[in-house]
Amino acid sequence: MTEVELSFDASTLTSFDEALDNPLAYDAYDLEYYVRAFIVIRIGEQHLLPRDSDWPVLFLGRNIGYYLRSLDAHGSKLLDIPEGSFSLLFERLGDQSRVTEVHEGPSGTAPHRELVKAANAFEDDLRAELLRRQPRFVDHPDLGKWFRTPINSPS
Repeated sequence: MTEVELSFDASTLTSFDEALDNPLAYDAYDLEYYVRAFIVIRIGEQHLLPRDSDWPVLFLGRNIGYYLRSLDAHGSKLLDIPEGSFSLLFERLGDQSRVTEVHEGPSGTAPHRELVKAANAFEDDLRAELLRRQPRFVDHPDLGKWFRTPINSPS
């Protein structure tokens, strides 16, 4: 079985301006881009994003699982990361899925169920950490529902 890791380093969680301190002052797009952390997306030995910089963790947390869960049995979806030069291509190949970083080229294939499980856990862990730091995220007019609706993925 191919090992899948999708995680963030909570100690690196930060934001531009004061988005973590006052999330209600920002629209959804800005929050998704401003809240950042170092992220690991690894399938087998292949790291799909550079590990030496922070990424828009809220954007990725809200979208990676959604893209994976909505893939048809032989479908594909492209997720453009608001960094300008990175995109993740999700391709479902029956019971397997491949994730490719389009511009740099690394890719990895794993059982679709394992990728979804990792994405669900990543999403729930991020949601819990952000709410621990700032409970007012649940009151955000656009993102509040996401914060109030954990997936409760099995560990």
